[in-house]
Amino acid sequence: MRRRDDHPGMLRRLGALIVLSLVALVGLGTAAWAHVEIQPAEAFAGATETLTFAVAFEGSATTGLVVRLPDGASVTEVPAKAGWTSAVDEAEGTVSWTGGSTPADETFSVIVELPSTPGEILFPAIQ
Repeated sequence: MRRRDDHPGMLRRLGALIVLSLVALVGLGTAAWAHVEIQPAEAFAGATETLTFAVAFEGSATTGLVVRLPDGASVTEVPAKAGWTSAVDEAEGTVSWTGGSTPADETFSVIVELPSTPGEILFPAIQ
C-alpha cells in the first residue's frame, strides 16, 4: 500500500500552494502607540492583493500611518480615503496616509504586488 506522501506529483502541487504570512508590526515613533492588524493574514506569493491595515483606537486619535513594504513588494494602487492624503515613496519603500484625525478604529487599504518568494513577510507600521 502506498502512503499519501509517496506521490511526488501531489507534493509538487502542494509546494506550489505555499502561502505568504502577512504580519503587521507596530513601530514606536514619536507618534502614538498603535495596535495594527493586517487582512488578509495569508496570501499567495507573487499575487496582487488588497491589504487592509486596521488601527485600533487606544486612547489617542489616529492622525497618520506609515507602512514599510518588504523587499520585492510594490504598490499597485492606493484607494482614495475621504479626509486623508496618501503617498507612495518607492525609494523608501513606504506607503503613508496623513491629514486625517479620528478618535476611533480606522482602516487603511493598499493594493500590493507581493514578493514572488514564499515565506513570512513583514509590513512594519508606525502610527
